[in-house]
Amino acid sequence: MLSACIKKADIPAYIHIDRIGIVTDPLKEGSAVTGVTDVWVYMDNNLQGVYELPTDFPVIGSGKHNFRFLGGIKRNGQANDRGAYHLFVPIDTSLTLVPDQKQTIILLNHYDTAIKFVWKEDFENSIHTFMKTGKCTLDTLYRLNGSGAWNGGYSAMDTLRKLDIMEYASTNAYSLPGNGVETYIEFSYKSDLPLEVGFFQASATGVEQYPVIIANSSTEWKHLYLHITEDVGAQILKRGASIFKPYIYASNASDTTKLVWIDNLKLIHR
Repeated sequence: MLSACIKKADIPAYIHIDRIGIVTDPLKEGSAVTGVTDVWVYMDNNLQGVYELPTDFPVIGSGKHNFRFLGGIKRNGQANDRGAYHLFVPIDTSLTLVPDQKQTIILLNHYDTAIKFVWKEDFENSIHTFMKTGKCTLDTLYRLNGSGAWNGGYSAMDTLRKLDIMEYASTNAYSLPGNGVETYIEFSYKSDLPLEVGFFQASATGVEQYPVIIANSSTEWKHLYLHITEDVGAQILKRGASIFKPYIYASNASDTTKLVWIDNLKLIHR
């Protein structure tokens, strides 16, 4: 029989991973929210594969082996720009593999303790640090909980009628390192409109606005990782200043009223 010719060592074991959660220190690291979409898997220091979550994947081997798992993201929300999120600590563990059997594992990400949380805003406090710019035509950014808000807590929301412009930036400006240091803006959103996200840069010659991405509209909450490492570095070289303010912009050209929700803002770097 054909099956008699198959060595047991060639029969794969299987691993199931539903999702990768996250644990944070709320005071230092902000909300425990994640937009991890993939898992990078290493077995005995060799890359096993990269898998979109949830996943069941085969592994050739038996007995105990060392595994390393890295949470993977869509940088800037782009499906064609995926990579491991290196601001998380790799998840190291040992697993005992049994050919032709499947085991389910639960993984949790943690931020590296060396990561600098330059700014974070989750709108849980009544006084927040996300203020409208001179371009904004809206009266205020509403802080709401309950229906529509992220995870039952407080979120920021605005209603945009025809020709309204929404633009908010961090209250303070922050120094960023440049020089290729991994730097991200993280944010959660649910929006009837596309959102422009980027940063203002202040220098001796004035303030320059630098858009980085347009995030597509979404009827469900999404958490995005805006990769600004190269953008920040290029602007520092160009203008000789390292002071930045993240911003989010939207405008409504239609006759229909649109809603924009924002939450879990973080400006972080290694």
